[in-house]
Amino acid sequence: MTSSVCGSVAHVRPPPLLLWLLLAASYVPQQARAQNPTQDAEKPVQALIVFDVSGSMRQSDPNALSVAAAQLFGNLSGPGDAVGLAAFSDRADLLIPIGSSEDASAKEALQRSLKKLVFNGQTTDLAAALEAGLAAFRDQEDKSHRRLVLLLTDGALDLGKNREEQEAAARTRILNSLLPEYHRRDISLYTIAFTSAADRGLLKEMSEASAGESRFVGDAQTLHQAFSQIFIGARGAQSFPLEKGSLQIDESIKELSLVFAKSAPDERIALLTPQQRTVKAGDTAEGMTWQSTPAYDLVRMHEPEPGTWQIERSGDVQSGVGIIAESTLDLEVELGTAFIETGAPLAIRSFLEDVSQMPTRMHREEGQTFTAEVSAPEGPPVTLPLVAQADGSFSASTAVLNASGKYSVTVTVTTPTLQRQRTRTFEVHPECFLGSVSPAAPAKVQVALHSSCPSFKSLSIEAEYTSANKPKQRVPLHDVRPDLFEADLSFASGADGGHVSLFIRGEGPAEGTFTLTKGPLSLPMAAPPVAEPAPAAVHNDPGVVTRAGIKLLKINAGLAILGVLGYGTYWSARRLKRGKPWKKP
Repeated sequence: MTSSVCGSVAHVRPPPLLLWLLLAASYVPQQARAQNPTQDAEKPVQALIVFDVSGSMRQSDPNALSVAAAQLFGNLSGPGDAVGLAAFSDRADLLIPIGSSEDASAKEALQRSLKKLVFNGQTTDLAAALEAGLAAFRDQEDKSHRRLVLLLTDGALDLGKNREEQEAAARTRILNSLLPEYHRRDISLYTIAFTSAADRGLLKEMSEASAGESRFVGDAQTLHQAFSQIFIGARGAQSFPLEKGSLQIDESIKELSLVFAKSAPDERIALLTPQQRTVKAGDTAEGMTWQSTPAYDLVRMHEPEPGTWQIERSGDVQSGVGIIAESTLDLEVELGTAFIETGAPLAIRSFLEDVSQMPTRMHREEGQTFTAEVSAPEGPPVTLPLVAQADGSFSASTAVLNASGKYSVTVTVTTPTLQRQRTRTFEVHPECFLGSVSPAAPAKVQVALHSSCPSFKSLSIEAEYTSANKPKQRVPLHDVRPDLFEADLSFASGADGGHVSLFIRGEGPAEGTFTLTKGPLSLPMAAPPVAEPAPAAVHNDPGVVTRAGIKLLKINAGLAILGVLGYGTYWSARRLKRGKPWKKP
């Protein structure tokens, strides 16, 4: 039995101050643990590149390196991926519908349209750009793809002098209407702020509101790196850095792309195969293509020769990335839970999986090492060694994550015959679920949702009561308000003490389904009642009253006799003193 609440709970009024104080005093935090650890599986992407074609782009990028960077994104797309193109300035136009990358004609059409872009617009209508992104995705919901809009601009929201008074309304429409629709339809917005003239603050706010990312690129020469990194992250692709003079290709790799970043437009790059053959642009081996641009070289390999390949460059800087498009070995990275709150560490588990046959199985090699690099919103990355487990996996836990925001974890595995890495991004939310238990009869458990909680698509909470004297019992909590769940524990006894654990299941806006276990919350043992002294008894027995009255009469009679005797003695003494004997009256 579960109780569910659907819809937005992110903008509710927080509970009264007294309730927060009670919650803070009674809650014992513990790391949220996942019942089913999440694994961010690789998915194909549906992407729309939205290109700023205002006239300022000619000055920002005179050599059209931004066009080559966008072409790289299209060329990296593989089976199942689909990429389209829109251009915007004074208005937005869909140039190439989102088409399958397996269709060679669709891929060629994308490349041709990028080359034909004309940069002569007068304004930068960001609202029109976002509207074009929504219109490009016909399906309201698609769980089989990661859907994203990649927006490149070198400017800020600018509607020109004729529409200047409309800019405030356009900004409001972006924040209050268009971005919530991106959120609702699970479309991630990735923004690239190109040059310092771009409105980095607004672009970042737009990306964060739609579970995307924002990047700043100040030099056109490095734009391709932003496009390739966005592709790797969105695709969940395996990769490895090209930062040494050689690379190791193992026999499991079937499709591979190498992107070499150039230090100068005229830099020459070549590869020496394991068979000692030199290949380069214009002179490649079978199953290999080589595209050279002023900013980068892209080398694509089908079933490359296993072994060590040497990299020969005329420049003295090794920079680039290898992207594995198809392999029979997958580097899997699992995070402990899909919904992560501040104040708790995060468990990381990783392993190599052989997917060449079904069922898949864990792949083990001698000498393999796993490391994880965790990047927080602020501060330098932290590197953790992952420790080998009995089942063949490697795992570690981070320190307590105290800062909210977007994190990333990059796991790298190396063996004598292979190298690869995979990056996962995740959001750390301010503590969302605040629980408390009262011992007063009947005992009550409450869970308040902090005002910073995201909007959950569904949410159910159960409480499990455990004590030494009674079997475990579980009850659902009901939403008495959108931000408050509670249930009576009528079977709980303050004399038994015990504790309560919370089981929270939900579906977040970006994380998908998640399960958290929080607690235990202690149920304070009620003190035994203190017996007050009984009041003195008041009796109404007639016998008792009679005896008491007789006793009182006797006392009064004795006092009267004493009084008479005393009076007689007094008068006798006076008469004798006067010389008159006392006579009987």
